[in-house]
Amino acid sequence: MKRHLFDSIVNQLINKYGITKEELYEKTKDHSIVNTRYLLFYICSKRNITVASMRKLLKSDGFDMTYSTILKGISAMKERIKEDQDYTKIINEIK
Repeated sequence: MKRHLFDSIVNQLINKYGITKEELYEKTKDHSIVNTRYLLFYICSKRNITVASMRKLLKSDGFDMTYSTILKGISAMKERIKEDQDYTKIINEIK
């Protein structure tokens, strides 16, 4: 069940931001990619996908991510949402 939800969120984000799944999972410091990845983590957390599940799902897609990095992404996105309300609209558009 979580796999389907996770994949749906990933697909919606990569379509919205015009990137590939490979780019989303690529180890990069590119702000737009990192921001999209942080959105993924945040939205998943709001959809009751645990950090452990996210890590497992990411790893099964070939992208190894630490717990601390996922938690950092969720925390960073919470701050960005406070600063820019446009994120709330984007988050609400993701089903």
